Amino acid sequence: MKTRLTGSTRKAIQIVATAGIALGAVPAAADQIFLQIANLPGESLDKAHKDWIEVLSYSQGVSAGRCSQISIQKSVDRSTPGLMELAAFQKPVASATLAVVNSEYGVEYLKVAMTGVIVNDHAYSGCDGCGRPSDYMSLTPSSMTISYRRQNPSTG
Repeated sequence: MKTRLTGSTRKAIQIVATAGIALGAVPAAADQIFLQIANLPGESLDKAHKDWIEVLSYSQGVSAGRCSQISIQKSVDRSTPGLMELAAFQKPVASATLAVVNSEYGVEYLKVAMTGVIVNDHAYSGCDGCGRPSDYMSLTPSSMTISYRRQNPSTG
């Protein structure tokens, strides 16, 4: 069965399609993720997170009665040698904080405060032409507090 479109319907579809293509090209602002580990500076230049470690991605879960490890990917920076040492010797770190910031408004809306943190493992990798090498690590805290700040769509 064929459906015929009238001239005005066809024109409306063209306008919507054109607007969608034009608007679809605008990327949404990406949030920023920062990690602060006691006595281990990173290279962030963000005013509110100066010298924190800039995180590319993270994942974390919890299960009954225990904190699951937090897996983190970041670019190689000045914290890399210290993280390798912490992983090699399994020396607990007093505290660490992971913060997620709304890039558009600069609002920190998710924070994971951890104590008694162990860097379980650490690895890094890179390739020719891929840009800066990446670090991969997992952290296990003995305790953590997760806080979330509700976002306002117009002010963050």
